[in-house]
Amino acid sequence: MPENLETRATASGEVPDLAALYRAAFPAEDLWPLVERLLADVPDILSLEAGISGRIVGHILFTPCGVGHGDGRVALLAPLAVAPAEQRRGVGSLLVGDGLKRVGQTDRAKVLVLGHSFLRVSQQNRKPPTTLTTLG
Repeated sequence: MPENLETRATASGEVPDLAALYRAAFPAEDLWPLVERLLADVPDILSLEAGISGRIVGHILFTPCGVGHGDGRVALLAPLAVAPAEQRRGVGSLLVGDGLKRVGQTDRAKVLVLGHSFLRVSQQNRKPPTTLTTLG
C-alpha cells in the first residue's frame, strides 16, 4: 500500500480532479457523466476518495436505494476508480473497507456490488459490518 494513503469524504470542489481520474481509470468508458449526476442528484450518497499527499488516486460511490418489498434498504457499490499507476496497490481495498464501515453505521442492511463478478477485499480491512452481494 502506498505511503501516506488516506481516505476521506469527497469535497464538492474536487470535481475536476475526479473527472480526470475517471477518464484515466476507464479510458474506454465514459463513466464521469453518470458519477457527476449521481453526486448532484442523490441525497445521502456516500462519496469517498483516496489521496496521497493531496493527490486524488481513487474514488468510490455507495448509492442508497431500495430493492423489492420489505427490508430492501441497500447501498450500491459502483463505480470504483483507481488511477492506473496506483492499481493493485491496495487503494481500492482501502476505499471499499472504509466505505463498508461507514455504510455499516447507516440503516442499509446490505451492499450490492455492480460490475465485476468478484470483489477482492484486503484482509487488513477485516470483516465489514455489512453484507456484500455481487450483481454481475
